[in-house]
Amino acid sequence: MLGTTALCALTPCLISFMPARIIQRVFPPVVTGATLIVIGTNVLSSGMKNWCGGTGCVNGGLCSGNGNVYLPFASAEYMGLGLFVFICIIFFETFGSPFMRNGCVVLSLFLGYLLAAVVPSISTGESFVSFQSIQDAPWVTFLWTTTFNLGIFVPAILPMITVFITTSIECIGDTRYIGWILCRTPMLDCLGFRGTYFKSPSSLIYTRFILCNGPVPHWSSATCLIRAPTPVTAPKGH
Repeated sequence: MLGTTALCALTPCLISFMPARIIQRVFPPVVTGATLIVIGTNVLSSGMKNWCGGTGCVNGGLCSGNGNVYLPFASAEYMGLGLFVFICIIFFETFGSPFMRNGCVVLSLFLGYLLAAVVPSISTGESFVSFQSIQDAPWVTFLWTTTFNLGIFVPAILPMITVFITTSIECIGDTRYIGWILCRTPMLDCLGFRGTYFKSPSSLIYTRFILCNGPVPHWSSATCLIRAPTPVTAPKGH
């Protein structure tokens, strides 16, 4: 699967070299918007399950992976920690500086992690954060101690190409959103961002964003076992 992923990651590279007018015609806002809604709905479902304790205890049992605390799904303590992070996000978005609004999620997660590390569970008296894995880890290690042979799994090529087309559509929608924000930000008028450069995105803009969202991170994740991120973030802090 690693070799198949590396091969199919070239799909966004090919899409990125298409002219901007063709990209806008093939992937209109109704397509990119619907794709973002579907992806967001799926992510929302996973987020709510993790908020309630984890995906492994949805159907019953105690939730593991939360330090030394084992509580049922949707326990009040799990919900309280998640609610604290959510309130911090709203606070930073409402009263924070542009820098804090840009990093509101990271800052809120850090505060929530700090609260979980300092305040023990009321029910069990244990901590939500465990450092046992760090204590058991060796002092010195190397990243590439095991290698994997890259191969091609033919039945997975078409589904994988479909996945990368979907990520490209997501990236095009994010690019449109960024252009919409920048074209309505008076502070950026002096920087030349309110011209046709973002109102009618050129092929260069789409190329840069799609390339960053496609072959670069996914090829590196396939060959170097690095998790592929989505580099487009909300520019609201600007």
